[in-house]
Amino acid sequence: MSYNFGNDKKSAYQAQFDAQKIAFAPIMFHATRALRNLGILNVIYENKEGLTIEEVAAKLNLPVYGVKVLLEAGLSLELVYAKDYKFFITKTGWFILSDDLTKVNMNFTHDVNYLGFFNLQESVEKGKPEGLKVFGEWDTIYEALSMLPEKVRESWFGFDHWTNDFKR
Repeated sequence: MSYNFGNDKKSAYQAQFDAQKIAFAPIMFHATRALRNLGILNVIYENKEGLTIEEVAAKLNLPVYGVKVLLEAGLSLELVYAKDYKFFITKTGWFILSDDLTKVNMNFTHDVNYLGFFNLQESVEKGKPEGLKVFGEWDTIYEALSMLPEKVRESWFGFDHWTNDFKR
């Protein structure tokens, strides 16, 4: 059996563009979570006629500057689009807002993995989960499950149940 996957047919421009997306991915992940968790995506979704930055900020009692920064990130992520200074949600934004699998995966990434992945290279070099030390001194996460912070446990079990249910 052969092992073939993918190709290298992108233009240099597209490859560089994709490399930049990867370089900023952690920042954009957090911007996306903030757009979701602060209710920005939801308020835009609920207002089908679109909203200006100032209207979003007023409806959510948030500073205009912060909403502007997040909506500009949302534009580059194609979570929202703007027309005549009003913002509208895209299909991708709707999935961030509404799709249960996406919610589970984002919560798992943020609550369980994000801080620990700072040590990914060290984990590979040593052959053990060095990132787990953000929660305590255990050899595996399974030993730690009952002692993890509640939000981390919720996100772990949400992911675990979703993936196990999916396998059935």
